Amino acid sequence: MALFTYAACFSFAYLRLGAAVGALVLFGVVQLTMIGVGIARGERPGVREWGGLVLALCGLVWLTRPGSSAPDPLGTALMVAAGAAWASIRCARVASRRRSPPPPTTSCAPCRPPRSSA
Repeated sequence: MALFTYAACFSFAYLRLGAAVGALVLFGVVQLTMIGVGIARGERPGVREWGGLVLALCGLVWLTRPGSSAPDPLGTALMVAAGAAWASIRCARVASRRRSPPPPTTSCAPCRPPRSSA
């Protein structure tokens, strides 16, 4: 469900937002959500993470402030939903990796050279 939410909101948001604004909102929300989930789970961010969190939040607030150059509110809301959905997918993957390691046959698949067909 989160993947569908991400894809649908992402697609519809870009009908109303420019690429730069959409990317800034998307990645800012992903970072805010992932760090927020980590804090809720008891992790303690370091100084650099707190600094990144503050910068991301300030950027989102500055970008969405009322004014003539403010992005479309519906597009921004859709991109915020897409970012939160993406972060929830990522957090679920991280949590599942902590519970059990991947099987040895697939854990380093991207690291191995491709098999030759001959």
